[in-house]
Amino acid sequence: MDCMEHENPWEALRASLLEAGYSLDKIDKLESLMKKDELFPLLEKILEKVRKLEEISSGVEKEIGSGGDISSRASLLFRSMKGVLISLIGDPAYMRPFLRDKGKVKEVRRILEVTLEEASSLERELVTRVNAYIREKGLSVEELRSYEEIPAALSFLRILKKSEVHKEVQEQKVEPKEEQRKLKEEAIASLNEAFEKLRSIEEELDLMGVRYERLSHYLELRERFIERVKEAEEGILRKYLRNITSRLAEVEKDSRKLIQISQNMIDLKASIEEMKGDLLERMEGIAELGKFKEIIPYIGLDFPRIPLLIRSRIHIESLRREVERLNKISSLIKSVIDELEYMPKDAKLDIGKLSLNSTESFLESLNNCLRASRLSYGMPETISYTGIISEILELYPRWREKIISLLRERGEISLQDLKFIPGSWRPWVLRNLADEGIVVINEDKVAMRIIPEDMRKLEMEIEVIEDMLADLGAMFPNLDDMSVKKIREDFERAKSLFMMGRISEYRELVSELRSRVKEVKMQLGVKG
Repeated sequence: MDCMEHENPWEALRASLLEAGYSLDKIDKLESLMKKDELFPLLEKILEKVRKLEEISSGVEKEIGSGGDISSRASLLFRSMKGVLISLIGDPAYMRPFLRDKGKVKEVRRILEVTLEEASSLERELVTRVNAYIREKGLSVEELRSYEEIPAALSFLRILKKSEVHKEVQEQKVEPKEEQRKLKEEAIASLNEAFEKLRSIEEELDLMGVRYERLSHYLELRERFIERVKEAEEGILRKYLRNITSRLAEVEKDSRKLIQISQNMIDLKASIEEMKGDLLERMEGIAELGKFKEIIPYIGLDFPRIPLLIRSRIHIESLRREVERLNKISSLIKSVIDELEYMPKDAKLDIGKLSLNSTESFLESLNNCLRASRLSYGMPETISYTGIISEILELYPRWREKIISLLRERGEISLQDLKFIPGSWRPWVLRNLADEGIVVINEDKVAMRIIPEDMRKLEMEIEVIEDMLADLGAMFPNLDDMSVKKIREDFERAKSLFMMGRISEYRELVSELRSRVKEVKMQLGVKG
């Protein structure tokens, strides 16, 4: 293994970077910068732990038949550290002497700290395995209290193995040969089944353009694991099998989580690309936003790109957080599209407050800018000088929610019911609610806006389906009544979206509902 070829593990990593084609000057510069950022001591601790883990785990494997996988996992940590350094060397924002990316420093520090804890966890696991072996064999050896005691314990075990006492204990633990043979056959069959699951998961990830290094590593060790089962001593076979299956189950769980995250990422990226086109169309004709239109096509440049290499759990968690970010960006774009839907064409925009620090800050500030422009449209200009406009905009969502609540209770309210809004601002509030499509105003009366005709027609079609299913359901065994219930639930949700003024989401859901209703009608043989 790379780390054991040198007394100094950092020298091993330097040699590995040189072999990868990086110049000595660059490596020295990286070392200097990492020391300056106080990252290097963490790296040295990790590398030293990895070196000892490789050395000690191989001894544990030799004496008790368990530890080879820990050596492999330590190797992964070494490779992971190499990957971190390669990413730093290739990052101009980090390698420059001044104004370096502080966010990158924090990110690397977090990765190093987590990796150090992983190495410590492997140390603890080795201690646990040796102690379990001592208990299982009934040996007259005190259980280990620390990782440092392992080498001495292994020396004692080697001596003990040669003694008659150890032989007697072994004989007591030996299972009948036939039972042992069956156990090994079952173990190998179980392992093959587990590895086939992992192989299937790897293929699924491959279709998404994602490679999970830890999963691939375990699949590469398949034959080795099975060979170990065949060769395992009778007394430790069950223990060894439990350990392997536990590790495989852990990898499977992480891999399935990665599949879900990757699928969400792909769906969100596709959705965002589609919405970007819609957003550009809606920005057309708004002069103040002209120069900002050029930014929209670049949204997504910093999203995770396929093919994607995931090295460890840390990277899975990092990808999950990135998907959360994509989800936020998707929601922000939807909000901006909704605001553009209702914004008066001659409204004034305060584009000076737009932020270009990040995709999220740009979309958030754009959304706030459009919202402020829409909601303040028609207000006296003098309000802007007192700062009270910001207070009105802060209160508007609360007033809006209260009005909707009153309308749902009563169906209709009068202007006198709006005493919680200052009189001079009521017309402005109601006009905005009307623009959002939530209310209709008739003299001094305010009523909920009538649901659009296409929604009424759709509801009638749903009612026909529900009636037919109630009366003739037995004649349509292939029709899932739960899918019809879901159509009704989504229809009610569409009405809520309409009443909340979330028109783009409403339209999207209604379009989907029409397709689903049409499909069910075809199954029922309903025409039209």
